[in-house]
Amino acid sequence: MIRFKDIPCTLHDFLDIVLVHCPKCNEKAEVRKQGRKVGEIFCDKCGYYKKEEKVYFSLDFSRNCPNCGKRIAFKIPHINEKNKKDSMKFPCEHCGIVESYKPKYMPHYNINNLYISNGKESCFNTELWLQKACKGNNVFWATNFKHLEYLKQYIQADIRERNDFQRNMTMIAKLPKFIKSAKNRESLLIYKTGKTMRVNINTKELKTILDHTPTEQNIMLVGKHGVGKSKILTDYFNEKGIKVITLFLGQMSGKT
Repeated sequence: MIRFKDIPCTLHDFLDIVLVHCPKCNEKAEVRKQGRKVGEIFCDKCGYYKKEEKVYFSLDFSRNCPNCGKRIAFKIPHINEKNKKDSMKFPCEHCGIVESYKPKYMPHYNINNLYISNGKESCFNTELWLQKACKGNNVFWATNFKHLEYLKQYIQADIRERNDFQRNMTMIAKLPKFIKSAKNRESLLIYKTGKTMRVNINTKELKTILDHTPTEQNIMLVGKHGVGKSKILTDYFNEKGIKVITLFLGQMSGKT
């Protein structure tokens, strides 16, 4: 029996790096933060690079009416640019008097409010690299390999334990029903294992997958002869103090 216990994390915890299709060559690229305000996209394959500081504003205004003394409050959550005028006219909903006031604009940077919608990330509007259409017009997607591995651990579990901390706020709690449904477990794991979803990874991403893969889970690497698959794995486990015995089937005879 495989057991899974939810941890207090949200989708935001898996948005540090978002894997997407490169706008230039359509290969795998990364969307990530550069500092607090700037988002960047980079492709190892073709060298495509772009950074952008997209910002929008929310308008907040709150004060007492100079005529009736009651509170006046206005809030507009999304404005593309500030009003060039220093002041704006607001009516009092209690007495109807209209006065000019200076509102407060709060800046918000898109990279800090990154979200996923219709299979795309919101900063550069590029398509996610890890996504696949499923039954019933559903789409199974992940932002990166760490996210994908966490979803896999949940999907394959026979026993799923919820966490009482912010019970309805975790990423697992907000998953769509088709992922939570046990009847879809087999088909979703097929998408995950690559029989219908195939992904290319580099050494850094492989180490990330190994860090988040249970010891009882097997991993198969596919690559050309001589690229260093065995050395990468040997070095990785040796760094953790684990002895590695390498067996090359092509060099083994039938004798014991």
